[in-house]
Amino acid sequence: AFLVDVWPLVHQRHPALALHLYGSGLNPEQAQAWACSGVRVEGWVADTAPIYDRHRVFIAPLRCGAGLKGKVVEALARGIPQVLSPVAAEGTELRHGDEVLIAETPAEWLEQLSALLDSDDLWQRMSLAALAHGRSRYGRERGLALMARALRQVGLPVLGEG
Repeated sequence: AFLVDVWPLVHQRHPALALHLYGSGLNPEQAQAWACSGVRVEGWVADTAPIYDRHRVFIAPLRCGAGLKGKVVEALARGIPQVLSPVAAEGTELRHGDEVLIAETPAEWLEQLSALLDSDDLWQRMSLAALAHGRSRYGRERGLALMARALRQVGLPVLGEG
């Protein structure tokens, strides 16, 4: 698990760094167990947009799950560089070293997170690439084009055509 295997390594190298955990459904026992050195258990928030803007890196160390991960797409839209597990990156067409960094082992997590924390140039490049990928794959224009194509395929009219 990330908090047991990775976070102590990251916290040792970057002692001033805080890890903020967001999400719903945390029972008090989980929150207490996860509140270790440098970890802030934040819980559920109604509006995630300001959360992305307050942090330097988004991580998703998911070990299971299927389909597109909404939080990964939200982070793309905010231009926040990400370190993802291979599971978190599934279905996104995100590429390691281009739009995101992908890590699997504790050593890889430490290396990728440290790279984004230590290099403003890498952070800026990854941020711009994330924004571009998010716009091209998940932006409004692409959504409208995909919807129009689906409507045409089933023989329904598309507003503004023909």
